[in-house]
Amino acid sequence: MTAPSEQALQFAISQTGPEAAQAEFSDGFVIQAATENRRERLLATVFAIAGFALFLVAGVLSPYEPDGTRKELGTHQQLGLPPCGFLTVFQVPCPGCGMTTAFSLVVRGDLSGGWEANAAGVLIAVVAFVSTLLFTVIAVRGRRSGLWTDDVIKFAVAIAAIAATSRWLFVVGPMLFSFTN
Repeated sequence: MTAPSEQALQFAISQTGPEAAQAEFSDGFVIQAATENRRERLLATVFAIAGFALFLVAGVLSPYEPDGTRKELGTHQQLGLPPCGFLTVFQVPCPGCGMTTAFSLVVRGDLSGGWEANAAGVLIAVVAFVSTLLFTVIAVRGRRSGLWTDDVIKFAVAIAAIAATSRWLFVVGPMLFSFTN
């Protein structure tokens, strides 16, 4: 292995942290590590912006009926989206029914209202908030944060999928498996 030039080593330290200085890198590896760190930070920046945009939209939407009562679902229609097709066709809520309403209520601090609209939505909103903060840390600190964008994404998607599926089975299960005599 060839010793890295002082300039390449300083570049690696600025991109990946002081631990890079302790390893014996070739110039090519230093540049590759710095490039991967830039990619990681860019990806984290995109996801952080998307997370902040999600909460901004949830804050703009109104989860209340004109008379001031909380909605249980349908808040997404303020975005120009149609009513839930699954609910319309099967008369059974889909896993996402009430999710936008739950997010919008959570942003306003109404956790109990969000829980009534869609319990999984409250959990997913919390995971989305934590993920957005983690993406922000990665975007600012890069690899020095000890976090990886891919790991945060995998964690958030797994929690969201489990929460939405569990909630759906809890809500729909009794409807599907009720027997009449």
